[in-house]
Amino acid sequence: MLFNLFPRELLKEFEPFSVLRKYPAGKKVLKEGNLNTWLYFIVRGTLSVNVEGNLILKLRRKGDLFGEMSVISGNPCSATVIADEEVELLALNTTTIKDSSEEKFVNLRATLYKVFALILSDKLYLTTLKAKEFEKSSVNLENFQKKLMAAQIKLKELEAQLTQTGKLTAFGKIAAGISHELTQPLFDIKHLAEGVIEDWSETPTKLNKHKIEQVLQRANHVLQLLNIWGSLAGMHET
Repeated sequence: MLFNLFPRELLKEFEPFSVLRKYPAGKKVLKEGNLNTWLYFIVRGTLSVNVEGNLILKLRRKGDLFGEMSVISGNPCSATVIADEEVELLALNTTTIKDSSEEKFVNLRATLYKVFALILSDKLYLTTLKAKEFEKSSVNLENFQKKLMAAQIKLKELEAQLTQTGKLTAFGKIAAGISHELTQPLFDIKHLAEGVIEDWSETPTKLNKHKIEQVLQRANHVLQLLNIWGSLAGMHET
C-alpha cells in the first residue's frame, strides 16, 4: 500500500488538503485530455483505466494511487479513469503543496516526490516485464506463423493429391463400367467365332481365325487394363 510510504506525522499534514469522495459506478474520476491537480488513493472499489476507449488496466488494491502523472508533468491526463462500481477515494489537492514555500510544504513535497519516484520505478519495472513477455509472445507468434505456413503448404499438397485421387477415382469408375459393358459381348463374339471356324476348314478361314484371336487378345488386354483402373478406383475410395 502506498499509504505506508507516508510517515504518520506527514499524513496528518495532508488532512487539510484531502477529502474523502464517493463515485457511483460509471462515473469518470479523471478524463483523458483534461488537466488535473488531484492525487487519488483507493479506499474501496475497482476502477478501469482507459486510453482512447481501450481498457489498459484495473485498479483495485486499497492504497493504490492514480493521477500522479498529470500532477508531476502538469500535462493533461493521458487516460480516463472510470469507477466500475461505487468507489471511495481519498483525494489530495496538490496545488498548495506544490506552490507553497513554507517548510512544512517543502517536506510534504519531498515526500510526494519520493512516492512519485517509487511509483515510476515500479511502473518501469512492470513495463520491462511486459516488454519481455511481449518479446516472448512475438517469438512464439513467429514460430506459430512458420508452422502455419508449413501446414498451408502441406494442405495444398494434400488438396492436389485429393484432386488427382478424385480424377483417378472417376476414371477408374468409368473404366470399370466400360469393362463390364464389353466383357460379355466380347465373350459372345469369341464363342461364336470359334464355333463358325470349327465348321470351316479352308485356309483363308484359318487365317481369319488367327486374326480374330489377335483382336480378341488385344481386347482382353484392354479389358484387363480397365479392370486394373477399376481396382485403383476402389482403393482410393477406401
